[in-house]
Amino acid sequence: MWVNNQRNKGTTIREERKKRLESIGFTWKLRATPISVDWEVRFQELVDCKQVHGNCDVSQGYKANKALGIWVTTQRTKEETIREEKKKRLDSIGFTWKVRDHISVPWEFRFQQLVDYKRVHGNCNVSQGYKPNKALGIWVKTQRKNKEAMSDKRRKKLNSIGFAWKFLETWGVRFQQRVEYKRIHAMYHAIAKRICN
Repeated sequence: MWVNNQRNKGTTIREERKKRLESIGFTWKLRATPISVDWEVRFQELVDCKQVHGNCDVSQGYKANKALGIWVTTQRTKEETIREEKKKRLDSIGFTWKVRDHISVPWEFRFQQLVDYKRVHGNCNVSQGYKPNKALGIWVKTQRKNKEAMSDKRRKKLNSIGFAWKFLETWGVRFQQRVEYKRIHAMYHAIAKRICN
């Protein structure tokens, strides 16, 4: 996510940071922009999907049409900025703007997942984009947000494992992580190249 944020800043990124990123071979554009599929086409695909499945809850990993899943997720992120006419059309077919897990996961279950995460990573700083368990990242953010309303028992449990109530990542920390990623990736690439040759 940090890498994409840097790409999206484009010309607004500070020159010094731009040079540092370029010094490690940062790629500003991943690929040519794909041809944009008309909003109407995706909307009609969603209508068709609802007729088959009975709802508009298309996940990003929807195997029958991954592009539709990505489009649905994008519409949800634009809820506040989408044009009113499009919002009304999505509402008219029962579009779900906020998606929650269909099965409520107990607090203790997520807490144990956080304990396991800390054992592996050494901290409780699970980002929302943590690919192996995005729900855990969202849960961690929710705990931070609800600190004042939380029971003392839960707050003490989180404190007992070193829970960080404020998750601050500086640009420099993320840059160092990117440098390390590039170093490791280059090492594996060199090994694979030797094996294949």
